[in-house]
Amino acid sequence: MGSVFVDPVCPDTLAFRGSALAAWDDLAKSKSNTELLKKAHEMWCGDKCPEDVSCGFLHYNRETPVPGKPQAPMPRFNQRTASVFRATGGTHYAPNVIKHNQINLWPVLYEVLRRVDATTRVGGLIHCDYTNWSGLNDSTMDSQVARAFRDTIQYMAIYNGKIHSIHDVAVQYVAMGTCVDELCIPPLDLINERYRQYGLSGRDIIDQMVKEGWKQDATHALLTEVRQFIYQYVEKVDYHFGNTIHETLNTTAPVWDGALWHTNSGNIYGMNLVIQHAVDVGPCTYGWIYDSAICDTIAMSLGKSATTIFQLDLFPPVKAEDQSARARKQAEYYSLLIDLSSDLVTSGAPEPLIHFGLCATLFVLLVDRYHERAKQGRIPLEPRVAEEIGLMAGPCPMDAALEGIYRLHFLAQYGAEGRAPPEGPQGQLAKELLLACHKRAELRKLAYKAVSQAEAFSLPDGDQGECGTCACANHWVSKVHAAAQSATNPAEMRRLLVSGEVLGDDMALSDTQLGLVGHLDNIWALCVACRFGCGVGCEWKAFASYTWQRFFAASHQCGHA
Repeated sequence: MGSVFVDPVCPDTLAFRGSALAAWDDLAKSKSNTELLKKAHEMWCGDKCPEDVSCGFLHYNRETPVPGKPQAPMPRFNQRTASVFRATGGTHYAPNVIKHNQINLWPVLYEVLRRVDATTRVGGLIHCDYTNWSGLNDSTMDSQVARAFRDTIQYMAIYNGKIHSIHDVAVQYVAMGTCVDELCIPPLDLINERYRQYGLSGRDIIDQMVKEGWKQDATHALLTEVRQFIYQYVEKVDYHFGNTIHETLNTTAPVWDGALWHTNSGNIYGMNLVIQHAVDVGPCTYGWIYDSAICDTIAMSLGKSATTIFQLDLFPPVKAEDQSARARKQAEYYSLLIDLSSDLVTSGAPEPLIHFGLCATLFVLLVDRYHERAKQGRIPLEPRVAEEIGLMAGPCPMDAALEGIYRLHFLAQYGAEGRAPPEGPQGQLAKELLLACHKRAELRKLAYKAVSQAEAFSLPDGDQGECGTCACANHWVSKVHAAAQSATNPAEMRRLLVSGEVLGDDMALSDTQLGLVGHLDNIWALCVACRFGCGVGCEWKAFASYTWQRFFAASHQCGHA
């Protein structure tokens, strides 16, 4: 695709003055999530920012718009019409809603990232890494990513009135932001390029922007994407422990703080920027881009309110204990949409920005993602969309190692007491190994919980994977265990186990024996777990011990005690 050079959309306000690729490479030196946040923040604000509610990276210091020549008619959803719609709760327009942050997010983010960094130093993987948050039972990560690209193509058709090529850098960027909403992706995996979509890393996408002359727009896109990955991780890592950032936002903060969090956790600012760049909207003010992005967030909620989708959201933007408080907050929330969209018009914002801010109400009606949520199941890809995705996917859609980690979480669920694995390949694994997956998953939760509660985490006593029979057995188990570090995909793992290269011809496993243990993709998930973070309860060492006991222990005679 040929490069099209257009004027940047964003004002040139960033503290970082280098190229977006130079910014990426500096961020990639981060050794912790906390360091990544600090680096991205300094690139945005500089090194003098006080890290309070005046910080422009985590908060939005909105200025009163300057009147200009309107480029579009006033929105039809306004302070006179809001009260007649059921989706708004039938509430009146709420004037003078606060439009500045009350909650300083810096202490909150620092505390969560401190716990995350402390846990990863101990065990590598965290309990939530690469878990499925779509609410749908996708058996592979590839299925989720394919549908994220489908959703992006549909989003952009609504935004821009055209079908964008799957190779369009804007599609790739928006799809990555869509994926992190449905997967729990460690922020460092974005920046160290472990996480890729169809072989493309985030750096590849930013590189394409630089080649197309995006200038400061590319750096804005990078930094808001990093912010999104951090926000998404922060809200998910504590979810199962009942103490998330949303509890704070919903109980003590005005609706502005919650609206802004949802805008940034969805990276609507970054998506707005790349979509406006795609239609060559021209230079815009920072306030136009941000106000339009917040409108998009609230308009999406408005569309969801008209259906059952809103009730399925894990992190609703409006929540309160009693009905009267909820009605008040709901009125204020939708009044923000009225105020900001009206200000966009009266300040002379370009029509595409106003359209971006309001058209999200159509998403619930037209985008397949929301139909799937309503029916709690996937629907087939439309042929035109499937054709586009096929051009991108190729024979190996997603990274084998990350697919293994994704599958591992399903195996852990099936290993829970009383939970029967499903029919088909997804659940094919010896019950002893399903139980080992479940136990290791519980250990990961315990490790994070202990750090969260400032407790000293001590690993439980128990079987560490040794067979305890003879030196030959333990040597065999050790060789199988070590092989995990050499395997890069399921086929390579199989070759190492059956070829005799690692275990010797007389002690190698056969394909028949592997089949008796479980489906190859499930065995691969155990192998990947060891590669990403071996430790007490290692799933792969459990596999090695299990296969020795099942296939060799009874017939092995060596004379060792």
